[in-house]
Amino acid sequence: MPLLLLLCLVLACLPIDWPAPPFGFGSAESAALTAGVVVSLLIIVKLFTVATVSGIARRPADRIAIGRAHGLRRLIFFFLNLGGFGFALVACGWGFTANRLLTFGDSLLPGAEILVLAPYLITLLGSWVIVYDAERALQQSSPEPALRGEFWTRSGYVLFLLRYHMLTVFIPVGFTIAQLGFVRIAPDIFDGVLGQVLIFVGLVAFILLFPSLFPLVLGLRPLPPGRLRDRIEAAAGRLGVRYHNLYVWNTRGGLATAMVSGLVPRLRQIVFTDLLLTTLTEDEVESVFGHEVGHVKHGHLIYYGAFLLLSVLALWVAFQAVQQIPGFTPLSKETGFVLLTMAGGAYLFLAFGFVSRRCERQADVFGCKSVSCADPVCRGHKSETALVNGGKALCRTGVGTFVSALERVEDVNGMARGSTTGSRRGLLGWTSWMLRLVGDWLSTWQHSTIAKRVAFLKTLAEDPLKERRFQRRVTALRWGILMLLIVGAVVLIAWTGWRSLLELA
Repeated sequence: MPLLLLLCLVLACLPIDWPAPPFGFGSAESAALTAGVVVSLLIIVKLFTVATVSGIARRPADRIAIGRAHGLRRLIFFFLNLGGFGFALVACGWGFTANRLLTFGDSLLPGAEILVLAPYLITLLGSWVIVYDAERALQQSSPEPALRGEFWTRSGYVLFLLRYHMLTVFIPVGFTIAQLGFVRIAPDIFDGVLGQVLIFVGLVAFILLFPSLFPLVLGLRPLPPGRLRDRIEAAAGRLGVRYHNLYVWNTRGGLATAMVSGLVPRLRQIVFTDLLLTTLTEDEVESVFGHEVGHVKHGHLIYYGAFLLLSVLALWVAFQAVQQIPGFTPLSKETGFVLLTMAGGAYLFLAFGFVSRRCERQADVFGCKSVSCADPVCRGHKSETALVNGGKALCRTGVGTFVSALERVEDVNGMARGSTTGSRRGLLGWTSWMLRLVGDWLSTWQHSTIAKRVAFLKTLAEDPLKERRFQRRVTALRWGILMLLIVGAVVLIAWTGWRSLLELA
């Protein structure tokens, strides 16, 4: 759900003409109403936390059901917090008040958007402080030894979540706030050819250099020397991938996952969480490493960067083309920013999500290949079994190893396959089912569910030729979409003219 949150916060930062406080209220009354919304939301999250903690204390055997209910309540609070923030901005007049407080002369101070976002940020931080008790109770009651390790202190838990949100939400939002601040200081800075080129170069630099912040922001530590590191480094040589370093992300048993970042080897990091390393076998960890390598070998990271840059260009050109339709009244700059942000967010969810899920399938297949031998119908590997270099073979054991890793990750992360198909009796049951469905979609829009990924991989174990057909379809799809974006942008530019492309609305 970070993308939805990012989209909402960026929208709140845009130069919108917010409505004044109701009933002729001034700044003090608007702030009081907003504070009331924040306090109300914190009371709700406190009640949610008490329900989870008391449930664990009274019925520890029902931990799984209580954990699912806790997850549903956290999802509800996510939407309540966003809704409450929107209510404060519009109905309580906080957007108007914050902008007026930080306006001197006719200009809004650079960074004033932080005050606009303050109600949401305060509620978010407060909710982390409160919900810590529920998260700790759930972890300490787990039957899984790896999950019952030392949990965070309250401040450590808040810092852990703050670091994660810094990487996924707050740094991009800060980038937006900085850009808006530059526009206020020098209103003409982005007008004309030079300004537009600077925007594009800045976006490219951000995409290229942003992954290098991962170790610092998340507090990553290099994977310590030992048998596991030696095995992964040997697998890297066999698969033909280079990277800057291997890292461990200490989540205190909170998350089992892995990731790769960095477009070039000098900036590339491959990251494993502590929970993944302690709950998977070495074979399974190697297959997960192979999945991350698959993103590199298939060029997904570079493709994502090109896709995003071309998409930004295509959306901007399409907007300029609409502005020049005969008889159409051009939109103001403020309205244009809002509409472009909303359209861009919807586009990312639908178009990028569609492509990303196919790329994840490709990486899944490479994860299987990374631990496969030359015999496609083998019944198991021994210590002396030779794995194929470059991930160029697929065998049943390789598929089974990676499938086992996926299912183990699902288990320890508490994803609970089929949780969205529970009882729908009555309005409350139907509402709960719908919320879980939305939550599952928001959490899997890039990757698809593990159940679907596992089912697909098992079909490859039975029919190896299906893998080749799949690779051809995905490759054609990826390049077809890029060509469509390029052709569409060129056609629209030819219609509107290059000069209009470089002019702000």
